[in-house]
Amino acid sequence: MLKNLFSRQEKTAPPPNILVIMADDLGYGDLGCYGASGFETPNLDQIAAEGVRFTSYYSGGVNCTGGRASFLTGCYPNRVGLGGKNIPPGAFTGLNPGENIIPKVLEQAGYVSGYVGKWTLGSHEQFLPTNQGFDYFFGIPYSHSYLDQDVENAIYVTSALPLIDGLTELEENTDPRDLTTKFTEQAAEFVESAGDNPFFLFLSHSIPHRPLMPMENFEGSSKLGIYGDAIQELDWSIGALMEVLRQLEKLDNTLIIFTSDNGPALQSEETLGYVGGTARPFRGGKGQTLEGGLRVPCVARLPERIPAGLLHKDIVTAMDWLPTFADIAGVPFDKKAMEMIDGVDIWPLISGAKDAPAPRQDFCYYREGRFQAYRRGEWKLLMYRPDWEIEKPENKDYMLFNLDSDPQEKSNLADQHPDLIEELSKAADKARRELGDVIHNRRGRAVRKAGEVAMP
Repeated sequence: MLKNLFSRQEKTAPPPNILVIMADDLGYGDLGCYGASGFETPNLDQIAAEGVRFTSYYSGGVNCTGGRASFLTGCYPNRVGLGGKNIPPGAFTGLNPGENIIPKVLEQAGYVSGYVGKWTLGSHEQFLPTNQGFDYFFGIPYSHSYLDQDVENAIYVTSALPLIDGLTELEENTDPRDLTTKFTEQAAEFVESAGDNPFFLFLSHSIPHRPLMPMENFEGSSKLGIYGDAIQELDWSIGALMEVLRQLEKLDNTLIIFTSDNGPALQSEETLGYVGGTARPFRGGKGQTLEGGLRVPCVARLPERIPAGLLHKDIVTAMDWLPTFADIAGVPFDKKAMEMIDGVDIWPLISGAKDAPAPRQDFCYYREGRFQAYRRGEWKLLMYRPDWEIEKPENKDYMLFNLDSDPQEKSNLADQHPDLIEELSKAADKARRELGDVIHNRRGRAVRKAGEVAMP
């Protein structure tokens, strides 16, 4: 299907290939190398052992749309107009095709790019990956969860889950149970078809998002039930792709990154019907700005360029990969381009450069356009929660946590550190003016518009 698709001019010494694998609703504590039990993730653990594992890695958003938009654009979802809820089937908004996302940046270095899997950044044709700079797309335009009214808002439930190749619909209603296998096979074909061109592949899995339907080979394979089965299926996919890369002699020249779009689903075992994911040791999960909603697992491997066994505690985010990829691909990224994004280049940090500074000290926590918390170093200021009765709390209502000593955010130290409250509040207000805040009715002076299609 994909063979000989790419015919770009070869380079004498191509930069590393880049393979990004993103899980869907996977919690911080859901990999063996992050302390998981009841199932095994040997391939992902191997990536961590042979490369770097991050312990303060943040997705840019608390939901599927935000997490993917953040990674591809190098921006907080708010900045690119996608800071709200997930984009449902048929919505008239999507990722603006004018955004300078990763494949457009890497194209300057001769990369061919593919997107395989769940898209969720707009289902109209103009928003699909091949109209956003990707050379190839195989996948579904939105989550399989929209087939189930017990999972999604019934307003958006659909009876169709199209499987798309480029812009062509292959199946009107594909079986979610087969998606992991299909995505893995197409990812392998893409890697082979790239030939001698450097490639960028974003593999966006649809598991372990509920409803869970692991393929038959993995049913009952773990001790944790259906959720553990799904994680082991996910790990199998990573192992299969690594084997393909090995056979093609591309494995050691491919930067492999694995992460999640946001934290785990928060529903109880009674609601889910199974034991779900965990953000342990943090509290919270998907849709929340507690640590468990945005702090997710991330491991990366590139032999001889990323030292094996690295463990990084510095704040790193999904937004940081775009400028990092530009660096390793040799694409100039000037001051004006950097001002358009929120990411920073983390290559000096993960390549083992001596005295590499921490890439960032600050991070903003957004939920559906609400600026709810701000982190600087070890300190996190919680400024708003939906269960508070007032939308703009006075200083006495702020909550201040030391994430180093209190990762579960249980001990409010606001009364002990009024100076920090003032410092972080001012920093947050500066970010609010830039990125907006629904709570304060601020749009943000640097917020760009999402893509739109005319309503009929």
